[in-house]
Amino acid sequence: MRLTLQKERESWRMSDLDDFHLHLLRQVAEDASVADEAAHKRLFPPPIRAAQNDDDDEFLEDWKDFVADELEQQFAGDVGTVLADLDNVRQHRGIKEGQEPRHLLEIPLDHARAWFSALNQARLMLDQKFNLHPGGENEFRLFVTEEESGGIDVKDRLAVYMRYEFYAAIQEWLVQRAMKLP
Repeated sequence: MRLTLQKERESWRMSDLDDFHLHLLRQVAEDASVADEAAHKRLFPPPIRAAQNDDDDEFLEDWKDFVADELEQQFAGDVGTVLADLDNVRQHRGIKEGQEPRHLLEIPLDHARAWFSALNQARLMLDQKFNLHPGGENEFRLFVTEEESGGIDVKDRLAVYMRYEFYAAIQEWLVQRAMKLP
């Protein structure tokens, strides 16, 4: 399972992708989806905790109308950019009989922020849905109650956490390499 990330002049690329990598990347849209009110609050928290007076009520309504709705549209666009880029994957090199195919994904450099955003949203929503870091802890906990885990078993919880960390590794590379100013 080898994956190579490289920055070019006008693009960045993922090469040596196998089918499993592509499967993980194609799950970004589902993982980033905002499924319920708690997830929505996690992704789009209001700037103040609660309204104290009529001015605060008006401010929170403006926040929702002008900021939160725009952020939601931007995040949806970022996920759309990732999905559109994934449509451009191509076979990386010739395959000998019995070898697993390898793929290449070349992405415009100006899509790096959209990828970072979509991967971040996916990670936040995975953590929200499956409570990967219970109680706001920094450490992943594999063994939690069924209620805390979002109803998945230990094996599936580990698979979800693997996706979470896969997305984090790509985000780290994007920050260090692709989004770095020249």
